[in-house]
Amino acid sequence: MANAINLLQCTRRQARREGIVPLRYLRGAREGRRDLAGRNARVSMEVRKAAAGPSRGKLVGPYLITSESERTPAAATARSMKPIPTVRTTMRKTRVSLFYLAGYLSFGGLGLLFFPGPSLRLFLSTGDYSVPMVRLVGVLLLSLAIIVVQVIRHRAEALYPTTLLVRFVILAVLVWLYFSTVDPLFLVLTGIVGLGVLLTGFSYLGERRRGSPRVV
Repeated sequence: MANAINLLQCTRRQARREGIVPLRYLRGAREGRRDLAGRNARVSMEVRKAAAGPSRGKLVGPYLITSESERTPAAATARSMKPIPTVRTTMRKTRVSLFYLAGYLSFGGLGLLFFPGPSLRLFLSTGDYSVPMVRLVGVLLLSLAIIVVQVIRHRAEALYPTTLLVRFVILAVLVWLYFSTVDPLFLVLTGIVGLGVLLTGFSYLGERRRGSPRVV
């Protein structure tokens, strides 16, 4: 008996060294393949039942049920999804013209806020204005400059006509103030604002006539 046990152990060690697979391992592999085939058959049956029932559009095993006769793997469906294209118009010149607007609002606001006296003299003012009110106007100009910078940064082309409308209102008020006070300050401001209106207006009208949205 002892000799038979020793012989069996030596045979196993030799089989491992030589890479010989015992017969019971081969039987286990066959049984594993049968189990896998059975599970695949059960999943296929569940997919057919779900496609015919109210589970359409849901995940059943590794499949996504999309129609009564279609089985789409969920991973393939995710790979086939494409991003929604972005529509961008071609109003480049109009956007560039707004840099002029942001520039004079920023520098004018900083000047009136921190240097009210020299700024008024630079604008050829002959009137007497209180320093607190001049500083308040400077803060308002800086606030408008921040809004315009964000419009330029985000390419908010729907707001380009709004910038024109607001400046038309400002021009009307500046002209009225000039004829009321005869202060050259308002005439200078009318020229600065009017130049920006011309730049943006011509750019916007020209690009709106010949420009069309493009998908990127």
